[in-house]
Amino acid sequence: MNSIQENTGLNKDFTPQAYLKQITLWLSHFHINLWVIWIPLFILIPILIIRWNPIQVGMFTCGFSASAIELLLLITFQIVYGYVYHVAGILITLFMAGLAIGPIIQKRYVRSPNLGHFIILQSIIGMFPLLLMFSLTLIRSIHPASGFIHFLFLILMLIISILTGIFFAFASKLQKGKIPEIASGIYSSDLIGSAVGALLFAALLFPLLGLRNLLLLICCLNLFSALYTFIRRKTLANNLVS
Repeated sequence: MNSIQENTGLNKDFTPQAYLKQITLWLSHFHINLWVIWIPLFILIPILIIRWNPIQVGMFTCGFSASAIELLLLITFQIVYGYVYHVAGILITLFMAGLAIGPIIQKRYVRSPNLGHFIILQSIIGMFPLLLMFSLTLIRSIHPASGFIHFLFLILMLIISILTGIFFAFASKLQKGKIPEIASGIYSSDLIGSAVGALLFAALLFPLLGLRNLLLLICCLNLFSALYTFIRRKTLANNLVS
């Protein structure tokens, strides 16, 4: 009892502080400090953001958010049911299907997207974590055996993936230039955002911030990115498809 540190935070399902401690302990066996891994990443990201235009910054933020939310839903399923491998393939397949459905919806209903559509959609993606926060609160109040919970997980995964797919289509349509340059610029920013989101979420942000604060962070990142694009809208006018 004397060895227990009273100032240590309580380990909970949605604030897994012990997980971060375990990562730190494991790296200490190899004489590696956790921050040695993150510092280069935190230096690289601002440099890339400065070099990118607001469309690419928005795509980076969207990729980051979609990747983090996908992992969050998988972990939440694990917390609620105690297993996830049984349905991981289904949820990930549904996410990939949503990415394909998004451009189809864009082509059918918004054939000529403009910067306003781009800003509004990113704001909607920014509000999605608030919907997710409410949904996860609802999930915890309903008996896990309810088929409604399974259905809710599927719907939430599908919604964020479709929004991401539409956003990617908007970004591709708005960029001006040669197709290879547009594809490489948009895809690279999305891919980097997805990779950073998965890495930071799994190894740092979720155990450090907890579920609620992480969702608020994702919300703020997207809203700030949308605001940044809105502020730069006049400067972007000459570089976007009219």
